Amino acid sequence: MSTGKEAIVLRARSREGDCALKVYRLTPSFRATKRYFAADPRYENPKVSKMRGNRRSIKMEWAKKEHHNLWTAHRIGIPVATPLFVEANILGMDFLGEKGTPYPTLKKASGRIRSQGTEKIQSVWEKVHHGLSVMAEHGFVHGDLSPYNILYNKQDDSVYFIDISQSFISREGVQEEDLFRSDIRNITDFFHRLGARIELHQVYESLVQNIRSELDAVEPKIDIERRKEYSIQPTRTSRRLDEELLAELGKITKAKILIDGSSVRIDSPSPQRVEIIERVVEALERGFPPKTALRLAYPDVIVKSIHARSMFKSKNKVRRQIGRIIGSKGEVRRAIERHSGASIVIKGTKINLIGTPLQIHLANRSIEKIMEGYAQEHSILLLRESEKEHHFEIHPLWGHTE
Repeated sequence: MSTGKEAIVLRARSREGDCALKVYRLTPSFRATKRYFAADPRYENPKVSKMRGNRRSIKMEWAKKEHHNLWTAHRIGIPVATPLFVEANILGMDFLGEKGTPYPTLKKASGRIRSQGTEKIQSVWEKVHHGLSVMAEHGFVHGDLSPYNILYNKQDDSVYFIDISQSFISREGVQEEDLFRSDIRNITDFFHRLGARIELHQVYESLVQNIRSELDAVEPKIDIERRKEYSIQPTRTSRRLDEELLAELGKITKAKILIDGSSVRIDSPSPQRVEIIERVVEALERGFPPKTALRLAYPDVIVKSIHARSMFKSKNKVRRQIGRIIGSKGEVRRAIERHSGASIVIKGTKINLIGTPLQIHLANRSIEKIMEGYAQEHSILLLRESEKEHHFEIHPLWGHTE
């Protein structure tokens, strides 16, 4: 159906009817790959650096990334093709078209739309604007939106966003993303040339003006006296905190954070935000990496500890069972993290977990199975089945857990 520098798209037939297969090329390089991976909260910089030297691994991960993005977009209400499966560098999804013919792109259909007058242009723009509004509300950044990446159905003026492999959920919200502004500029320019009376700044402001962070939405108003009360209470810490982490944490919570010797001083009008900062600092004390500890900046993420020492009388048995959870190279722990969505740090005989209640519950259940003597493979197999059943709850949108 189409050929590009990154992939080719084929029409295939299944028992249910036509479907589309997107096959990623294994040879060409993506100049923007590192940028898009780094922007996505699911991919941290060390992982990007590791994949950068293995082009084949990048393509496989890119296919999985688009499959995940399609499910995310489909779930929150963005008009996209429904994903069916991903296997190696092949992504299967619903066929967007009629009688074996795919819907044209907005660019190809622009002549037909223009010839039908202002009302038709406005009708199509409203459908596109609705999709952009859903993106803005959930912090979903397309990253490469243009008239070439939107399909148009002339029957009901519906539109579908395609090519979202580079998309991601923004941590700070779309109002902080240059890529989102670029997307709006591309679409606004296109409709402006069609004859729609819209301006870039008006469209952009309409999309972001009602966006408020989750913290702002739930935070009560507190007077200046309370501000003083929470400003003078330092949090004790013996761990040297990363200044970049504190800067990012301060940006998320909109608080001033200062290191005073072995104390962290927090200047904020909100006790809720002070509590968030203290939770993150506590997670760092437990040994969690900085990026993992930042997950506690969101209300639905909690931290829990499992005291393995209390399960066994023999110290040697405790060490053996914890060794089984970690695995010879940490592969068991990583598998539990991958399928449950929780983050795990083992410190002595204490197993610390960070995640949503469901993520921690699934990780905890898998760990308990291993501690009881079940084979590691059995525990991971049960976890994989749970992941399929609770995919979106286990891997929620960044900052929008349910």
